[in-house]
Amino acid sequence: DPEGPGGWTDDWLWHQGAPFKYRLLGKLPIWAIAEGLRHLGVKGDLAFYDGFVATLLAGLFLALLTLGALTRALAQEALGPLPRRGQFAVASIAMLLFALSPPILFFCKHPVRGSPNDLLGYFLMAAVLLPALRQRLAAASALAVLAVFCRETTLLAPFALLFFTHIPLRRRLAAALLPAAVFLAYRALWPGSYDAATPASE
Repeated sequence: DPEGPGGWTDDWLWHQGAPFKYRLLGKLPIWAIAEGLRHLGVKGDLAFYDGFVATLLAGLFLALLTLGALTRALAQEALGPLPRRGQFAVASIAMLLFALSPPILFFCKHPVRGSPNDLLGYFLMAAVLLPALRQRLAAASALAVLAVFCRETTLLAPFALLFFTHIPLRRRLAAALLPAAVFLAYRALWPGSYDAATPASE
């Protein structure tokens, strides 16, 4: 019974094998929406599905907006100030290319259990780089720490901070190493063997 205590949603949220058990950030919104819908009378499986789709769409929306803003900022960093039409064009092209990329089209046609986490991961990676371009390393590092609870691959974003050469090396190292330290502590405090083939029900 997915609605009862100890049901499969509880196992899915807390008791999956690694690496899936570590990706709580994409699961919690699904669970929260599903719980809210259940309190409104929606049946368990349908509430979970609605929460899954809502989280997936929210992740896609946030990823598109943030990627557009990041591309606009990068274009102005490289080319100098752009007129509003130029900014809109650059952002729109980036968003369109992202939306039409094979992974996104696959998610939309065949949503799988990891899709919301993947889209939230794209959003958070772009969100880390956006404040870094404005030399707001504290915000970038905080977002990178948050992203640790989404997917392991989001650690690529703080690694990219090392290449922002206009920022002093000591600040870049601190901003990049903090998320890595949180990642290692998270794994140490909640140990589990890393096996992407681990069944979801484990």
